[in-house]
Amino acid sequence: MTHNTQMLTLFLPSLLLTSPSMAAPTVAIVGIHQDELTTEEQATGSAKVEKAIKKQGFSPVATEALASAIKGREEIILKEAFLGPGQKLLDNGRDLYQQADFEKSEPILVEATETLTLGIGSANSAGLLWEAYTLLGTVRVMIDDQQGASDAFANAVALNPARTPNAAQFPPDVVRLYADVQSDLKGVSSTLRVKADQEEVKIFLNGEDKGLAPATIREVVPGFNHVVAHGNSGSHAYQQVEVPEAGNEVILMRMSEPSLGQAAAKPFARRRQTATLYRSFGEHSGADLVLLAGTTDDTVLLQLYSPLTDAFCTPVEAPFTGGAIDETIASLPDLFKKVQSDGTFFDSQKAATAAPLDVGVNKLLATMLLNPNAGNLVPVKKASPVAVIAGVGTGVALLLGGGIFALTYDPEPIKEGAITVLVE
Repeated sequence: MTHNTQMLTLFLPSLLLTSPSMAAPTVAIVGIHQDELTTEEQATGSAKVEKAIKKQGFSPVATEALASAIKGREEIILKEAFLGPGQKLLDNGRDLYQQADFEKSEPILVEATETLTLGIGSANSAGLLWEAYTLLGTVRVMIDDQQGASDAFANAVALNPARTPNAAQFPPDVVRLYADVQSDLKGVSSTLRVKADQEEVKIFLNGEDKGLAPATIREVVPGFNHVVAHGNSGSHAYQQVEVPEAGNEVILMRMSEPSLGQAAAKPFARRRQTATLYRSFGEHSGADLVLLAGTTDDTVLLQLYSPLTDAFCTPVEAPFTGGAIDETIASLPDLFKKVQSDGTFFDSQKAATAAPLDVGVNKLLATMLLNPNAGNLVPVKKASPVAVIAGVGTGVALLLGGGIFALTYDPEPIKEGAITVLVE
């Protein structure tokens, strides 16, 4: 067998690799919150935004690089982002309960159950919601609302029929009432059959893996149950199902592109959802700044988040006439005027919280978090057979004909010189 061997000498000018101390702040781009954009359109649009960010003197972090940076931490991000607000409310309600301030604790725990319910479809975990309903029922016992307590305990039993309150932590009358509700509901349990409109779909009931669809789940406690479906191709579905007593319920999971759940109805709650999502993502992304972009009614909103300082800048608003990506790019110069050279915001340009975006419509971000094995999130253009040298920190990679053929690492930054590579 004969091999054709070519010798390529690649010269590195001194400005090709910059010192880390001189590097421009990095900016992560994770899609646009607009329902009309498909995952592919969001990926293509993000690539355009990357180029526009470079023109502003900043260093964009591509979608694929972000996916690699958070690899293995997707579940952590989802739980922090979608259960974090509810957990904070639960903790506040628990503090008031321990102070015997039951009247003030009750409405906070109600809000905790509502907030955690919104997040369960994305985080796919029911443990905190069980805790919130159990504590809510306990508080209602303390304020002599027996029916309200029974209703809360019924919701808790539906989420986890086997779990019971710890007798060392809860009063005896609470433990007895919970046990009575649990016994009654188990006596009228139902069978739930879950189908899907795709093949190879994994079914979860209240966060517990129930195998592939069609799945027959027996001894399901009546009441509100939460079904999450993950398709092998990255599709996703969620339903909150009210299971009847002693019945046979059949539901169909209609699979679609990944979604990060339902947006809250009230603007302040939407701000909280957006803020916790980007706080968690930003912390694990490794970027200096994270770009938030999305549409609300007839307006495009742009904002930056700094994980280092845990701060959002004041948003830029632009009229929205259909081209959210184009409007985003056109608004970048105004947005980056709020950022200092070190990547922090001018004091006058800091906002109290995030913009009220719809967290459920950013399909690119949802794919990254819910389907980390989706492969390339950004369409890859075929490279020409020309050797290009690229440097990241102190590493140097040779790309030839669209593939990485050599990767070298030097403990000292390479400033200039030549590299000779044998390509067969």
